Amino acid sequence: MPNKFKLTLASFVMMSLTACGGGGGGGSSIELQPVESTELFQLEDAWVEFVVESSSYPFTLSGEINDTDVNGTGTATFGQLTTSSFEEQDSLAKSATITYELIVDDQTLPLSSFSTAYYDVNYMPLGRLSESEYMVVESLTEPTNIARVNDTGVLYTGTRYSDSNKNTVLGTTQTSYVLEPDTAQTAILKMTSIDKDNSGAIESTGMVAYRVTPAGSITRLYETYLSDSSNLRISY
Repeated sequence: MPNKFKLTLASFVMMSLTACGGGGGGGSSIELQPVESTELFQLEDAWVEFVVESSSYPFTLSGEINDTDVNGTGTATFGQLTTSSFEEQDSLAKSATITYELIVDDQTLPLSSFSTAYYDVNYMPLGRLSESEYMVVESLTEPTNIARVNDTGVLYTGTRYSDSNKNTVLGTTQTSYVLEPDTAQTAILKMTSIDKDNSGAIESTGMVAYRVTPAGSITRLYETYLSDSSNLRISY
């Protein structure tokens, strides 16, 4: 399993949502079309809930790695915020621990990964440290507190390094968001992170989706991850 596989919400990761709710039984069914809600959504409150949230989520994984079908199950655990420091400034730190079993060619591989996201006292992202890279936020736009379906924006851009010494630049990352139709009373908040190498070529795209209410309450749904070698979906 390559180190580049990560749960984007993730991480901040954001790093990454499957529609909640089960499928129907046998026979024909009618697929309901999303409704474009006219409600106003407290997007800033939704972001704060995302940062403050601490819980464990079981998930299933499916997709392809190097043209080989894979699947598996696991648990994503997001810790409570703790006081810390990042790039010589006071910060809040939040850990994410992923444990899972990946099934490849009838072989079961027990795997795990760990990362820490850092935020300022206003819950805005500062950076992230994982087993494979160190990311520092370079520019940031706070999400508007009032948003409507189809609103979109860039949350932050950052520089990715091989480690906290920052001697080797791996490339850049940019995380954006969009509110998409869902029901008359909810919307789907999608946060997409695009990693590029030093030449500007896209290395990977990770997306995490939540169902959000007008008051800013969120429900974790699913994540997707796409690169030259991987096409994965994580369903909660």
